[in-house]
Amino acid sequence: MLPEETEDIGKLLMQGSLSPEKVAKSVIRGLEKEECLIHPHPEVADYFKAKANDYERWLRQMHRVQEKYV
Repeated sequence: MLPEETEDIGKLLMQGSLSPEKVAKSVIRGLEKEECLIHPHPEVADYFKAKANDYERWLRQMHRVQEKYV
């Protein structure tokens, strides 16, 4: 849970944050489907695939995000 007023990296986290209830529902659905990886955010699955397919590119992108917010 994140505070309402936050700066820097907290702003990035707040943009896509989910409520504990939504995360819990995603976890329950994943467990019911017997999934190995449970992604409450749909785009996280895409990030995971991108990381696996081209790790160096993923690292460069994450570095850019980090420089922007830190």
